[in-house]
Amino acid sequence: MPLTLATLPVQSPWDFARLGPYKVLGTIAEGGMGIVLRGQDVRSGALVALKTVRSQQRYPAAALRREISVLGKLSHPGIVRLVSDGMCGDAPWMAMEMLAGETLSTQISALWQRRAPLPTAAAGWLSEGLFIVARLCDALAYLHGRGLVHRDVKPANVFLRDDGGVTLLDFGLVCAARGASPDLRTSEVCVGTLEYAAPEQLRGEPVDTRADIYSVGSLLYELITGRTLADADACDTIGLVHPVAPSELVAGVPRALETLLRAMLARRREDRPSPAGEIADALDQIAGRMAAAA
Repeated sequence: MPLTLATLPVQSPWDFARLGPYKVLGTIAEGGMGIVLRGQDVRSGALVALKTVRSQQRYPAAALRREISVLGKLSHPGIVRLVSDGMCGDAPWMAMEMLAGETLSTQISALWQRRAPLPTAAAGWLSEGLFIVARLCDALAYLHGRGLVHRDVKPANVFLRDDGGVTLLDFGLVCAARGASPDLRTSEVCVGTLEYAAPEQLRGEPVDTRADIYSVGSLLYELITGRTLADADACDTIGLVHPVAPSELVAGVPRALETLLRAMLARRREDRPSPAGEIADALDQIAGRMAAAA
């Protein structure tokens, strides 16, 4: 049984602290700038996921305030729900719905630990994987329809709920698509995660919704093949990679899927398909044909 966000053990110096009306029960995840904690509302007993910053630098707090502002305006079953927010001294915090399940990153790792000598696409889990990526695209279609770009779509930020739902997490890098409202624009260079960010994003250029399409393609490539697009440690290397066709690495990749994936990973954003809703439809159709053939 995989651990869930609701059952992770208490292992945190935050133990027994309080954030607003929430008692901190333990740590869910930690990063260089932020921390996600397991909390409980002392009034209702409801469990929540608490996110706050652990750095005194200006950027982490600004990113979390931006995330709070954005999530407060969004309502979609595929986007994590904001419950409440507040301040602890100079540090902002927010409470999100508690999710039970695991991340897509954990699922991909488990799948490819069982890699066979002649592996099949997604380690035999392709139909299920395409359904998940299609639901991710549904959430992105909603986000993009509001003029926003996530900029950090990756397996670790896609949560597979025990009830079968798919939820997009971590909106700390969200920004307005170029040409949209300037209050969400940022000046960071090389933001996002190297293995998944679009070439124009890594170059520090303004982005539009097709940057997220590239990231979904990177995620899908990893799901299908068990490999990330590249193992690189510099911003200017990922965008130069020509990925090996999935059909050269694994068996059972439908031609239509490989064609779609190649387009999603186009280095020029003008060559990528959009909108995200149409990609969701295409993935559902491919999965449907696979099911019919089986």
